[in-house]
Amino acid sequence: MLPLDSADNSLIPFASDPAGNYFVLRNGKICLWQHEIDETIELADTFTNFLKKTTRIK
Repeated sequence: MLPLDSADNSLIPFASDPAGNYFVLRNGKICLWQHEIDETIELADTFTNFLKKTTRIK
């Protein structure tokens, strides 16, 4: 488990970026948790859609 210092206990981290932010699962949605301000930005409504946005299918 990745260390996550957030007041929101519903966040499940699964990856991090070089800046110290975490990609998290929150209520079934994929979000980016910003460690400096303890806020999340929704990136995709499902993990499948997140992968589609971040990978190229040839």
